[in-house]
Amino acid sequence: MRFNGEGDVEAYIASLQDHIAAGYPNNPNDALRHLPYTFDKKSIGEKWYMTYRLTFTSMEDFYRKLRVRFAPRESDHFAEMEFANVYQQENETAAVYIDRKLEVLHKSGVPTMAPRTILWNLYYGLLAKYHTEIKMDTLRDEWALQQACYATEQQWTVGAVMAAGRARQQPPPAKEPPRRNPTAATQPAATPAAAATSDRRPVCYHCQKSGHKARLMLYSP
Repeated sequence: MRFNGEGDVEAYIASLQDHIAAGYPNNPNDALRHLPYTFDKKSIGEKWYMTYRLTFTSMEDFYRKLRVRFAPRESDHFAEMEFANVYQQENETAAVYIDRKLEVLHKSGVPTMAPRTILWNLYYGLLAKYHTEIKMDTLRDEWALQQACYATEQQWTVGAVMAAGRARQQPPPAKEPPRRNPTAATQPAATPAAAATSDRRPVCYHCQKSGHKARLMLYSP
């Protein structure tokens, strides 16, 4: 069964699963490289596949994104505010955020929203650190935004690894030896006679004490 983007998505998925169970029983993800043959030529489905083919990580991921884009809308109500209020979370990659936001857009029933408006909402829902590296006027479409975000995240990862390597290579700072007082080594130890001389008082030659002279010293008989 071929898919053109306008038929029954669930029937197309069921047909794929039957074919994969028969042809790829050991590793269903090997069927990813044969998916182009399951779309009608020059159809909306083929155009969508060619745009996002490099983002599919597994068949389950392909099914999920296919349903997000082509499954019947749950409501015809234009819920632009719900779409605009989806923001990227900390520690969430840009690819996961974009998929999550587009899923809200499709389930809210907004297929007629202008592509540039969708791109604008996706861009400004990113964390602020992406805005310093990626400029809105350089983006053509959603795929260009995903590529720019992925390249930026890779650059941050490489920079963090290099910074960690430089930190490990730097030797610890050498400890300075304790400082010594330069005048302490040159000053002689104080003696009673030197101390007595320094305070300008007379020194006794007999007892070497200050405050009196030898002739005034009393001797015991």
